[in-house]
Amino acid sequence: MDMGPDDKYQLFKIDGAQSAHDDQDGEDPGALLAYYFNVPKLDPCVEAIKANDGEIVNGPMQVPGGQWIVHAVDPQGAMFALVANAR
Repeated sequence: MDMGPDDKYQLFKIDGAQSAHDDQDGEDPGALLAYYFNVPKLDPCVEAIKANDGEIVNGPMQVPGGQWIVHAVDPQGAMFALVANAR
């Protein structure tokens, strides 16, 4: 997926649902594999992450196609992302 002049994502699907992407912007020393979890609405999940000692590191932001994403880190330091059709 073309994300603009400086960024491209390689998308991965499991059983037809987008699950992860490989950030190919050329600036990172290696590929970053981020697992995306589909959720019904983003804002309640963002609040749950914050309330349970997680950290939002990017977003929420709307991406091409109209969906919303957020990148987060859980209390143990594992990075993950959420994607939803609505905030």
